[in-house]
Amino acid sequence: MRAHAIVFVAPNQVQCGAIDVPEPAPGELLVEAIYTCISPGTELRTLAGLQADTPGWPLIPG
Repeated sequence: MRAHAIVFVAPNQVQCGAIDVPEPAPGELLVEAIYTCISPGTELRTLAGLQADTPGWPLIPG
């Protein structure tokens, strides 16, 4: 399945792109989000490269 996502590709660089969403495993549930938002705290620190536990680039926030 394909979905659209905001992707942080590098500090202060954002793209919107299509991503592959894996099929849910047994015991998991796939939920469609109609609306989402980005927190002005953690996500903006992550985008700026200032969040200590950032897993690496590129990443999908949220």
